[in-house]
Amino acid sequence: MKIRIYIDGYNLFYGRLKHKEDSSINSRRRKFRWLDPKKLVEQFLHDDYEIDQINFYTTDIDALYMGDKSPSRQQEYYRALMTIENINIIKGRFSKNPAMMPVYPINLITNQDGSTAIQKQLVLKTEEKRSDVNIAAHLVRDACLNRFDMAVLVSNDSDLLEPIKILHELNKKFLILSPHEKYCYDFVKELNTKCMRKIQEKHIIAAQFPDEIKDAANTLIAKRPLKWS
Repeated sequence: MKIRIYIDGYNLFYGRLKHKEDSSINSRRRKFRWLDPKKLVEQFLHDDYEIDQINFYTTDIDALYMGDKSPSRQQEYYRALMTIENINIIKGRFSKNPAMMPVYPINLITNQDGSTAIQKQLVLKTEEKRSDVNIAAHLVRDACLNRFDMAVLVSNDSDLLEPIKILHELNKKFLILSPHEKYCYDFVKELNTKCMRKIQEKHIIAAQFPDEIKDAANTLIAKRPLKWS
């Protein structure tokens, strides 16, 4: 069976490698960011498969402050990813703009004229652009061109519901691997949950790159960042 894999990098990151209010949990999850996505997905596949291609959708990050090493860690991770056979790193972009947003929890303030308003504060609003559209377009294109027997989607993004429904209409097999603790409501409502699996911490732990990745000549290609150790 020919498998093609579509990985929503930021959905994976925020669902399973970060995105917890408990700082101790985030600190623990940081150790698992040296993740081999091929090893991760293979844990959910049967023996009779051939991975034709892995598409990893992500966006380059910028330093948010002087001395921020996040971009260099991301570049090191890219070097590790590129050691995987048949992988494509497909990049979108970040939009960063200052915006007035409501504080949380919601707080009402009284204006000088006696009227009330929601208290807001200026924040730097960041949005990842293009990745969900790229995934949707590539899923449908590859299905129509018969490039896979089964698609594996690593995401829990409800924006991808429509292309998944199109796969179903085309009689294409698919498997959704959710990095989040709960499946998104739209997936549960519209799809058969038999085609969904949850990525758990044990799967992440079992899918780590070696701390040092070397080529056949023993030349160092990539090394786990110290902060992820």
